[in-house]
Amino acid sequence: MTTQFNSLFLVLGFALGMAGPSNSARAEPLQDARARFQAGSANEAALYAYEGCQQNVKLRCLQAAVYFSVDGQNELAMQMLQKSGGVRGNTSFSFEVRALTMAAQTGALTQITPTLVQLTDQLGTASFLVNLVSGAMSSAGTVDNATLEVLARLCLDSSPEIRQSLKSILGSMTPDVAALTAPVMSTGQACSWASPQVRLHRAPPDAMVTISGSPIPTQVEGEDVVAQVPLGPNVLTVTREGRIPFELEYRAVMANEVRADVRMDMIPPAWTGVATYGGVVLTATGLAMLLSSVFIAENARSEYLSDGGDSVTLSSTDYEALMAEQSSSDRMSGLGLTAVTMGLSSFVIGLVFGPFSELTAPEWR
Repeated sequence: MTTQFNSLFLVLGFALGMAGPSNSARAEPLQDARARFQAGSANEAALYAYEGCQQNVKLRCLQAAVYFSVDGQNELAMQMLQKSGGVRGNTSFSFEVRALTMAAQTGALTQITPTLVQLTDQLGTASFLVNLVSGAMSSAGTVDNATLEVLARLCLDSSPEIRQSLKSILGSMTPDVAALTAPVMSTGQACSWASPQVRLHRAPPDAMVTISGSPIPTQVEGEDVVAQVPLGPNVLTVTREGRIPFELEYRAVMANEVRADVRMDMIPPAWTGVATYGGVVLTATGLAMLLSSVFIAENARSEYLSDGGDSVTLSSTDYEALMAEQSSSDRMSGLGLTAVTMGLSSFVIGLVFGPFSELTAPEWR
């Protein structure tokens, strides 16, 4: 194990040596410790910085804390931080920041400790913690309190580099792990900006937004209605009285926003549907009555005039019966024509004031 770590630190030191400052005039004692780290020994670098710390050089104490942390000696690292008196590293500590970052990336640092959290304050950057948070979430498959605290700290950092890294980390979380981050993701908390949300462009400001029938809180931002939504696939419904509901199928991912253009036209007046469908029924009834009248007339003729005669040769009794049948047919025909006329009129009125009318909502006209 020791051989593996020595090899790892040798690689780290070589890489940092290529990228590190070359001007030996800059804080030579700090550079001497860095030279030892570049040679592949974090422990020797830490001990060299420790000697300077014993001489009450605060920056050397801070440097020793970094190298002890990289070497996995957390207790000594915390002692060095306590002796540093809270001194903050200036731009000359970019080498140490890179050392911590590379150690986190290569697995030399695997746990988020109070020492590392304090180092973020004194070094003025939390960049190396991003890798630790990512590793902690992916390897453990869970989120402990220490990780949550660091996650909240990182979320408050508005630098583009860290914000983009966080989006990548949070976007790759599984729903189970994401659920554990709720304490820092909920509205008003440090990471609330990373909660998945849906932005509904031009939705009515007073519309109700529901998921699976349950209303969710919304806020109006200009022409948009914004709602935080659960992770994963779901169906979101936007409703408003007098409007045709709008449905959106989406898949929400942490630190991402789903955008949708909403169009909710007016629902036709209820009576237009009654008029349209009622007109169809009335027209069908009228046509049936017309057919019945024709059948009655033909049936009477075939019964009373079956021998090829005409009404003049009929007996008075048969003649009266024929006239009665003819009168019934005429009445049926008249009622049928009236029903067809009224039905067609109702159907046309229903269409004109219903589906064919101007139903576009005012905001989309």
